Amino acid sequence: MQSRVFLRADAARSLVKKKFKGYEGPGSLLERWEKEAARQSSFPSTPDRGTVHDWIANGFKKHPSSKLASDQSNLLGFCALLDVDPMCLFDFHRNGYFSKFTIIRTAIQRGAPKLSAWRPLLELMEPDENWPSDFIAQTYWQRPWSHSTFDNQDSYQSLDYAAIHVEFSRNDNGDPRAVHIAYRRWDSERTDQMWRYYGTVISQDGAIDLYNEGGRHRKMAQLQPNTISFRTYFGGRKVEFKLVSLHPFKEKIDFPCNDMSIIGFDW
Repeated sequence: MQSRVFLRADAARSLVKKKFKGYEGPGSLLERWEKEAARQSSFPSTPDRGTVHDWIANGFKKHPSSKLASDQSNLLGFCALLDVDPMCLFDFHRNGYFSKFTIIRTAIQRGAPKLSAWRPLLELMEPDENWPSDFIAQTYWQRPWSHSTFDNQDSYQSLDYAAIHVEFSRNDNGDPRAVHIAYRRWDSERTDQMWRYYGTVISQDGAIDLYNEGGRHRKMAQLQPNTISFRTYFGGRKVEFKLVSLHPFKEKIDFPCNDMSIIGFDW
């Protein structure tokens, strides 16, 4: 696995400019960082301006101890101050996500310590009954994940898809947003409690990007402002679905919806 995590530099710089009055001085990113670090000991210490520019240009390094609360937290702290999901800024191509996907999937299956610098990001994809990690959200964003669950028990025998429309606040001012989806097998006794992540959908710059757990990428124009729309297969067997985001949302489910012009997690 790589020793650095690369962000989309132009997008990161654009968000800094939008959210703050520069990197230093009153109303700046580093002023806010210093206040946050003083307020809570779990937040990373304040870097200097040159270090932040280096992170944006050359990536966030892995700390030798592999501890989440060390140098890796600079990535999460940076994204938290910008109030953005890290996957919205993650540079999939520069990080080799597609060209090295088999290696990445193997590391995920073997556990977080194998994930190197990607550990805090790809922990999100690990199967777990408490998916996703509220530790990450509470430590850096000071709030839990927003989430919603629903099931297909009345429709599982169909061969249809459902369209899911995830609407965020109109006060988000077009900021990048991400929603992640997982499923678990459903039965009346709730025997299997394990959530299995299967994808992330991102809205930014008027477009929707869908990344599934198999390494596939789909893209389309955003249908409505402040809304992420996508399809997911809704039949086959009884399952429960879970949507999560670092930002509050409400969802609408259209079933059946077999409009293949809407990007989706295809069967």
